Amino acid sequence: MVDARLAEERGFSEAARLRLKEELSGDIDVLRREMAMMYVDSFGAELECAYDEVPSLVEGVSAPLVVSVATYGPRAAYSAPMLQSLLRQSFRPDAVLLWIPRGDFPLGLANLPVGVLHSIKALGAKIVWVDEDLGPHNKYYHVMQLLPQATVVTFDDDTLYPADHIQRLVEGGRRHPGCVIAARTHVMGFSKDGSVANYLDWEEEQSRIVDSPNRLLVPTGVGGVLYPSKCLDGGVFDSEAIRELCLHADDMWLKVMSALAGTEVVDIGGGFELLHAEGTQENSLYHENKDAGGNDRQLSAIIEFLERKGRLSGFLEWMKGGSADE
Repeated sequence: MVDARLAEERGFSEAARLRLKEELSGDIDVLRREMAMMYVDSFGAELECAYDEVPSLVEGVSAPLVVSVATYGPRAAYSAPMLQSLLRQSFRPDAVLLWIPRGDFPLGLANLPVGVLHSIKALGAKIVWVDEDLGPHNKYYHVMQLLPQATVVTFDDDTLYPADHIQRLVEGGRRHPGCVIAARTHVMGFSKDGSVANYLDWEEEQSRIVDSPNRLLVPTGVGGVLYPSKCLDGGVFDSEAIRELCLHADDMWLKVMSALAGTEVVDIGGGFELLHAEGTQENSLYHENKDAGGNDRQLSAIIEFLERKGRLSGFLEWMKGGSADE
């Protein structure tokens, strides 16, 4: 920045200033990596966990509570504020896991900023490098298979959570055992012909149906979601279907799979103020899924998949057994 300002004062051309800016950015990246390597040399063993070692993190706990977060490439650098919000939680989980695609970080921990590494260490979280990268599905897909007895609380990597958030989700789970517990939900709508309505026609961020199990509620992952053990249909782990149908719409896939398992949803109420970490929304799936119709396309693909599997009528009948007029 200093070099760029000096170049401007000395009358350098725009092209020259851009070159200086690029050089400075490169120097900063090198310095950041050197600092990260120093940090890794000191604390690396405390920050990582091999995939098959995850069960050992909760060894001896019969029904562990595990917080699970997925991040990727450019977003990982901005995950420190979210991790710090988890550090301030009043309720401490048995384990916190951060799933990161190995292919996004060829240098491993050295690719992550020191601030992120420090936040991971302070939280006592573990990074698990993912070889089978399923995008946002990483936050549940791996941990639920490795720890089928666990209650899993998923969080998004770009959101700041209130200090009592995990506690409120856990208390909701105690009041409504076996239900999916969420802090932010939509109400799924249906068209006159009985088919699922377009996503934009659903009742978004509803606050009418609170602290009561309901079939029509659709949790949104950004608000944090608690999944009790075995609350999802076994088909949830069909990675081929995920890649083909809904790689970027984990909320839609999880809702359908919970419905197929006969699991209702509870909204804990109280409102959820959506606060995003700075610098995270440029690469957000929100714009693709809502503004560009991604949710509708991927949900339609899931519906067609259910029809091919002979499970659509059962899904629709079960969903319509709920009521949005509570």
